[in-house]
Amino acid sequence: MSSSSGLLFPAREERATGNHTMSQLGITQALHFWASVVLVLGGVGLVGYFAWSALSDFPPGSTLAYGDRTVTGVTGSYCNYNSCVDVAFTEPPGETLRVPAGETLAFEYGGWATFGVEARAYPADPDGGTNYPTGELNLPVSRGSGIASLSADLPPERRYLLEVLVRAQSGSVSYLFQVETV
Repeated sequence: MSSSSGLLFPAREERATGNHTMSQLGITQALHFWASVVLVLGGVGLVGYFAWSALSDFPPGSTLAYGDRTVTGVTGSYCNYNSCVDVAFTEPPGETLRVPAGETLAFEYGGWATFGVEARAYPADPDGGTNYPTGELNLPVSRGSGIASLSADLPPERRYLLEVLVRAQSGSVSYLFQVETV
């Protein structure tokens, strides 16, 4: 063993003979390995935190009802305390709610104390498209605790996409429904 040997940085001769369990190269590799582990685990933790935060802030679902028929709305764009998500509406999947023109619909939006609810109807084209944003019809709304009453003051014998916007202290959200007046 040479006189320049040490526990952490053995002399060149000692590295070559392999008498030590840790070489200078081994220490560098170990430091890189543990730094990588710390960075990866920290990154996974941050991604998990933000993913959980985004999921927990997602707005509640909604339904639209007339009589004994209820349909579920498609959640559109929304903002919460710390972020916004933009969603381009397409025709919502599921059923069309058929309602006599001029009747009252019950819109339920559980979970948020609201500042306001607005409703707009967009006439649907025969080929399935809409006249968005032209042809917009604003609907009268009265609201209660978690439920708003929407008046279907729309021309009869037409299919509409009904957009409902809910504003609350925690943010805002839009929902989309298919409605057909009979």
